[in-house]
Amino acid sequence: MADLSPRIQKLSESYATWRKSLEPTGEGAATIGVDEVASRVAAFYERIRGIVDWREEHLLRKMAIHRILHRRLLLSEHPQEIAEPLLHELVRGGHFPNNSLLAEEIEEVQKIISKYVLFIEQNREKTTPRKLKPKDKRSLEDWLLLLAAAEIEERLHPPIREQALGTVMKEDLEDRLLLPGIQDQEKRLQVALAAEGVLFKSDDATLTLHLLQTMEPAWKYPSLEKLAELAQNIHGIRKATEQILTHPLGERIRSFSERHAIPYLILGDLTEQAEDFSLAYQDPAALEQAAVLTYEQRLRKLRGKLKRAAFYSTVSIFLTKILLSIIIEVPLDRTFVGHVNTNALIASIVTPPLLMVVLLSSMRPSPKENLQRVVMEVMRIVYGKEKPEPIQIQGVLEKKSVLGAVVSATYVLSFAFSFGLILWGLAALRFSLTSSIIFLVFLSLVAFAGTRIRKNARELLVIEEKHTFLDGLFDFFSLPLVYAGKWLSGQIVRYNIILLVINFLIEIPFQVFVEFLEQWRAFLREKREKIR
Repeated sequence: MADLSPRIQKLSESYATWRKSLEPTGEGAATIGVDEVASRVAAFYERIRGIVDWREEHLLRKMAIHRILHRRLLLSEHPQEIAEPLLHELVRGGHFPNNSLLAEEIEEVQKIISKYVLFIEQNREKTTPRKLKPKDKRSLEDWLLLLAAAEIEERLHPPIREQALGTVMKEDLEDRLLLPGIQDQEKRLQVALAAEGVLFKSDDATLTLHLLQTMEPAWKYPSLEKLAELAQNIHGIRKATEQILTHPLGERIRSFSERHAIPYLILGDLTEQAEDFSLAYQDPAALEQAAVLTYEQRLRKLRGKLKRAAFYSTVSIFLTKILLSIIIEVPLDRTFVGHVNTNALIASIVTPPLLMVVLLSSMRPSPKENLQRVVMEVMRIVYGKEKPEPIQIQGVLEKKSVLGAVVSATYVLSFAFSFGLILWGLAALRFSLTSSIIFLVFLSLVAFAGTRIRKNARELLVIEEKHTFLDGLFDFFSLPLVYAGKWLSGQIVRYNIILLVINFLIEIPFQVFVEFLEQWRAFLREKREKIR
């Protein structure tokens, strides 16, 4: 028998609290319920929309909150009455089970919305130290809406177990990492951000929210005086959080954390499965066996998740490519070239999905020695008997040498060479200028999406990957496309005309129809009851 470390005992207690939070509410408690037929219609729409506007699975609910909140604030003259229809729409769309949310959450969510509405109104009306451009004001408003969506999601689905597991990893990394030249407070913040980012794939909005709750303890429930102070200083607050998120050492700490995250994820799975962790795993042999089984389960789930991500991202890009071909590419070719190159059009539609298949088929399986390392790490964390060797992470040094200039020049050259080679090939296939540009855009988007999926496939690895000469050669040609795709994906999220059309020409009438359907069915039920 072996004693558990204090951190694991605390983790087990937190998971017990989480299990208690999942218990059904009392029979007399009022809940948010929606009509089942209307819910099926709305949930079907959400699935279709998820294909067109594909996001990673863990972001779907938060982005739905953001989308609904943005639409309702834009169209409503009474922002103080948005919470109730927002929650009903979330339940109808299948983002929460029917009758799982308490009716009292309406008031709490409305408080969150009112807080951010005040920030937005102050941003529009107040005079600032320097006059903000309209573009900067819109950027701040979207930042605030993303924070509001993150806070609403956490109110409705408190991350009790996530925070508990993140604390274990954070404290372990704080003991292990040596960061010369950085203050303790900075170190704690950067390690906490890295732990949360790699364990739960939290986006910038969620990380920023947790930063604000750390920096401003009153952020969650501010008094009227504090609320006015926060609204007055919101620009400076945003700038401060962005500086922390882009800390020079942040990426290095995150990179180290990515290679050491899987033992904690396995630990989280084991804690979730065992009602009494201390009783189930006092025997190291039992823990070892359970860790191996849980690793294999994670591996199977990861493969399924990667297949879904590949499918949805490819279909999303594929549909967008077809729509752009119909709206832009074909009309411009007919106008300026005089005809449409059918072969070029088919090649530009088929090539991106084929590239995704190639990228995913080249993923390497997890080595056997990786499993052994993972199990050893899990046992070290659980029993806390062995202290790992400390790791020192150096600061980022600016490369001002001649060699650094040559490396930078080579990187620029790789961009010119890769895009030049592709353009030369497209010209040989008689692609028009418009078709060539659109082809490059979608090739870059697929390269970026495929690279992100391949990176997620390394989620289980704790050992260093071995890179061959061919890997380096492939990176030389592909990295320009990947980075171009990364930049383009950010622009598309901001300026996606197709999503704008869906939001205002399809979604608004559809939601009106769904609400009408729900009210009509409620009216019919009432009439039937009167007949009895």
